[in-house]
Order: sequence, then C-alpha cells, then structure tokens
Amino acid sequence: MKNHYETLGLQEGASQEAIQEAFERLSKELNPANNENQEFFIEEHEKVQEAYKVLYNSSILASE
Repeated sequence: MKNHYETLGLQEGASQEAIQEAFERLSKELNPANNENQEFFIEEHEKVQEAYKVLYNSSILASE
C-alpha cells in the first residue's frame, strides 16, 4: 500500500496546511517542464498529485 504521507515528506496526521504546503513545494520541484529527464519527473509529479488528492480530501472529511 502506498504511503501518501511519505510521498509528500510528511508525518502521518499532518494538517491540511502542511499537506498543501508540501504539495505546492514538490509540484514546483518536480514540474517536468523545469527538468531535463521529463519522463521521471512526470511519474514523480503524478505520485505527488495522487498523494495530495487522497490526503487533502481525507483531511477535509475528517474535519467535518
């Protein structure tokens, strides 16, 4: 099973704000348009996007 917290470099139970900040930072770093090995960065960027969607959505549901 994927550890989405690990993908974003966070500890389990991180806040919505921490998830958002990690996503924004990694999105900039891994943007394929800014890197030479685009295939690798496309894959990594997709992993970060998936982790963000899962964690951010689950943190919103948990706060309701």
